[in-house]
Amino acid sequence: MKAIDTGLRLLRELQRHIDSGTSWHVSFRGTFQQAAQFQATVGCASQTAWVLFNGPGQAMNQRPYVLYVTRDGGTHWQAVMEEGYFGSLYPNAHAHRNLGSFTGPFDIVSPRAAVFLGTTVPIGIHGVVEFSRTINAGRTWQQRKLPCLYALGELDLHFTSAQRGWVVGDCNGRAAILTTRDGGRTWTRHALLGPAGHRAIQ
Repeated sequence: MKAIDTGLRLLRELQRHIDSGTSWHVSFRGTFQQAAQFQATVGCASQTAWVLFNGPGQAMNQRPYVLYVTRDGGTHWQAVMEEGYFGSLYPNAHAHRNLGSFTGPFDIVSPRAAVFLGTTVPIGIHGVVEFSRTINAGRTWQQRKLPCLYALGELDLHFTSAQRGWVVGDCNGRAAILTTRDGGRTWTRHALLGPAGHRAIQ
């Protein structure tokens, strides 16, 4: 991932290889303001790849971000989620949904299925945890607020299929695991692990 200064805007490039890294070519080029300050997280499954760009700073209890997906190995890219308050930083995105005010961890389950967490306020302050799921590579979404969990500590999640998964977070001051067997429609508080704090799911 690299930034290129055009004099007016900055371009963010994503490069890929198909020969074990011997040669690389540009797969994605997005226009961003302050692009050098955006950090990218990438997740892949076969020909589907997701890139979450998190931008600098925050304002009005929100942080700039935009989520892109490709379904054809990088030939075409689509912005599917963004924090709209900062839309001027990524003027070509035009996504119409968001993951929350701030992004959390995500898990790429299969070429079609992916799950994401977001929060309504910065992690570390009392706020709601939001769960987003797609089973058609970002064309449509199911979004729900997670029961009990608040954005008070670090969050983690892991899904073994489009239906079954686990989320770790803070529930009433205690570290808790929530499980779902129906793709996030319903959740069960599976265990309380002790005082709130980060519990990564392996």
